[in-house]
Amino acid sequence: MPISAAAATNARRQANDRRVERYDLFHKQRSGHCSGRSARFRQGQRPAPRSGEYVKKQKRVSRVGETALKMRSSFAESARKSAQKILGSSEGSYRSRAKNFMQNETVQCVLIFMIVANSILMGIATFDFVDDDPFIKDHFELVDNILLFFFTVELAINLFAYGLYDFFRDNW
Repeated sequence: MPISAAAATNARRQANDRRVERYDLFHKQRSGHCSGRSARFRQGQRPAPRSGEYVKKQKRVSRVGETALKMRSSFAESARKSAQKILGSSEGSYRSRAKNFMQNETVQCVLIFMIVANSILMGIATFDFVDDDPFIKDHFELVDNILLFFFTVELAINLFAYGLYDFFRDNW
């Protein structure tokens, strides 16, 4: 059986009134006190649907929603900018994005740190105490394998970004 337009409008108003009541109750519990207006709503003394008080409540509810959306979108925008700074722009091919990633200053600093740490570990590994103690030797091999994995990934990304010919043509 179809619902009349008046019944549908009435149902929307009732649902909206319940939403406004939940909003008031939430803020009353949050602030720790009960305002006179929310006390009237709980007692069933609602304003007329189109009165000034009702319109103010609707505006307040919509303003809260707009503020939450603005905060969410500003957070998403800042996260996108941070990722874009590290990964490069989203425009272009995967190859250009890989080049931008490998040329990023932060990535370069991490790679330099890994190279220095690996060379220090290789120097320490030449001492006899590393070969004598199996615990130390196992940990040196573990760290060496982890660094080897990252160097292999770096090599693969560089080969993909620059291509075989340009990768070997560059003397650096």
